[in-house]
Amino acid sequence: MKLRVIVLLAIAAAAGCHRQSATAPAVPAKPKAGVRAAADTAQGPSPQELTAGMVEAVVQSKSQAPVDLKFDLPERPVEGQPLEVAIALLPQIAARSAAVAVIGSDGLKLEPGADQFEFAAVEADQVYRHSIKMTPTADGLYLLTLSVSLQHDQTADLRVFSVPILVGSAAGVSITPSGNPTSRPAGAALRESDPAHRGS
Repeated sequence: MKLRVIVLLAIAAAAGCHRQSATAPAVPAKPKAGVRAAADTAQGPSPQELTAGMVEAVVQSKSQAPVDLKFDLPERPVEGQPLEVAIALLPQIAARSAAVAVIGSDGLKLEPGADQFEFAAVEADQVYRHSIKMTPTADGLYLLTLSVSLQHDQTADLRVFSVPILVGSAAGVSITPSGNPTSRPAGAALRESDPAHRGS
């Protein structure tokens, strides 16, 4: 009789231990070292790194609209030959759209439809690229004016940029910080202000 009681007590104790181990909460595993660092590295290059070879356009207006614009001239501008100006828009805030109006000074003939373009639903810290096609009609220094409007639900932020285009024998002229042309001594180098001649 005592033996049967002892066996029953042993079976009950074993069942209780099993029930406790089944319902015990699992201890969360500690994150491995270096996981966060690996995730940060996978984010990719920044907008500035993606546009490192491009030139910042001159800001014409005093507007503080949170957007930057860069440009590049893949080829040297030549009178009578089609030209493409590579544009990179870098918004610093999200917007419903970014509309760009383009005006070329005399001597730059824009292709039909090149006077405006738009990016829909732009995000902050992204790069939005576009190519503006035109044909220089004479040698000289010309300005391409781009008015960028960030459209929000009820408002719009505007910022105006200038892109200098040096065609042919305009090597004696440079662009001031305000975007105005100024004469320079004959033979003066334009490395600091002439993106069209970069790499030549």
